[in-house]
Amino acid sequence: MKIDHQQFTIVPDLSKPSLEGLAYILRHKELWPKNFKRKGWEFTDCSRCAMGLACRLWRIEDFDLATIAGEFNIRWEDAYKIFIVKGAEITPEIVARRIDEYLENREKENG
Repeated sequence: MKIDHQQFTIVPDLSKPSLEGLAYILRHKELWPKNFKRKGWEFTDCSRCAMGLACRLWRIEDFDLATIAGEFNIRWEDAYKIFIVKGAEITPEIVARRIDEYLENREKENG
């Protein structure tokens, strides 16, 4: 029997910036602002990337990696690994999966 894991997902607090919240929103396009571009994701265009989506959702003023890292309380290097992709196709699902992997690894490291 196939289990739909999305029906068991606990909705994180979406009222403030969090990686958990962003990963959830990336997987639920119905939560995106109506005029946010859903196709043709490109990390160099803030209207078509996960960082841009986070800035729009949580009214983050400065659109740069250092600000995003600070908002999510992560190191700049980790933000780079999550959000920046060069020479490869990027999708919301890829970024959500990277966030999940980062959070899982952080949890293991913190015991």
